[in-house]
Amino acid sequence: MGAKGRALPAQGLLEGVSMEQIPLSLPVLPIRNAVLFPAVSMPLVVGRGRSIQAVEYAHGKDGFLLVVAQKHSESEDPGVKDIYEVATLCKIDGIHRTEEEGRQVVVTGVARYRLLDLKISEQGFLTAQGELLSDLHSQDAIRNEALFYQLKEMARQVVQLLPGTTD
Repeated sequence: MGAKGRALPAQGLLEGVSMEQIPLSLPVLPIRNAVLFPAVSMPLVVGRGRSIQAVEYAHGKDGFLLVVAQKHSESEDPGVKDIYEVATLCKIDGIHRTEEEGRQVVVTGVARYRLLDLKISEQGFLTAQGELLSDLHSQDAIRNEALFYQLKEMARQVVQLLPGTTD
């Protein structure tokens, strides 16, 4: 077990982040129609009251936030049952107010994170405790090469479907 009772991932956290930096309970930001992955930076427009509170709380503390996809995008006020159980632990890189009283937040995914104990905080936003999830890496070089080839071929096919592309 790692710091604060969580299992350490087989592959480390994003460079520059240690287990000791990650709080036991983290604010949760549900997002619609998107999934954020570790080692990826993404700008997010945050407009719902509880979500703004979660972002402001995280930014004022240590900058860590759990970003998780909603199960149904039409849900305006997602609760515990409305989000998936695997999130991405993120670090807030920047936050700016928008003209519509929302926030523009840039986050970078640090690691995959399983949500185990979701609650609504005293401040009114979702919080969670959980565990870091390790990434699975195959040691089979032939399989890895075949998967990479398949991925390249699928990308080529997708590009051919785009308007205005030629061979």
